[in-house]
Amino acid sequence: MGKAVGLVENCVPTSLSNDQESKEGQQEPWCNIPKDLLDSPPPWLCSFRNTGNNMERCKFFHPMHNDAYEIRINPEVSNATILFSGYGWLLLSKGYGQLFLFDLTTKQSIDLPDCSEDMVSVMSFTSSPASPDCLVVGLSSVSDIAASFTYKLGEDSWNVYFIELDRLFLTKDCSPVFHKGLFYCLDRKGCLIEFNPNEPDQSWATYKMRLPERESAAHQTFMLEKEDNLLAVLITEDSKSVHVYKWDDEEKMFQPIKRLGDYMLFVSHGASCSERAIVKATD
Repeated sequence: MGKAVGLVENCVPTSLSNDQESKEGQQEPWCNIPKDLLDSPPPWLCSFRNTGNNMERCKFFHPMHNDAYEIRINPEVSNATILFSGYGWLLLSKGYGQLFLFDLTTKQSIDLPDCSEDMVSVMSFTSSPASPDCLVVGLSSVSDIAASFTYKLGEDSWNVYFIELDRLFLTKDCSPVFHKGLFYCLDRKGCLIEFNPNEPDQSWATYKMRLPERESAAHQTFMLEKEDNLLAVLITEDSKSVHVYKWDDEEKMFQPIKRLGDYMLFVSHGASCSERAIVKATD
């Protein structure tokens, strides 16, 4: 995700307004949104914009319905960078290591302890920040040295662990994915890191996936869960073609898949998700 645009998987705002009504200063309640939108609310694309006169807004766009709605937000939110989104929450950075969580539904904000700028390479969290079990995780790597940063809500500081890997791994923009109790992160060379956030100093493993033929690296990489499976999406560097792989937990390797059935994949650098293609012409 960049600074302005994010993908929100589970967000049900209590008050939204479309472009025309927002110009008139009127608000449209969530229950008045057209019924075809309510049939499949997630995911929403969201972007921040400044309309002038201190009117900061978050605009929601539904990629399957071509409809847009807006809510007002605090200025400090609109000026932040989106690092990750999930469960209706955004993980945001104000710069200089200042991180906070923001609930788009209730507009609740949770400040996190300050951190090193190196931590914000790729980040995610395990569950809704409203849950006491929520764990925020950051991952950074230079050459064959990786560091994990974990923070459980309510604690005073981050826990930092440095690990020497058995192969080169360069974090870029693929957010870690929490899958069956483990975190996974993939770089553009096809190197996969796996680690347990509860034992981050002794549970690391690295794997190498086979890239598409004639490709030395991927132009973009994404990871997500689909039902009970972990998927990797690669957009190749040379041909710009899209390849989808499924992680085999027993064999510890990626297997290419050709069909998604009745599912669609939504990918972005801060979060990715899968949804059933229940709208006409989206299968």
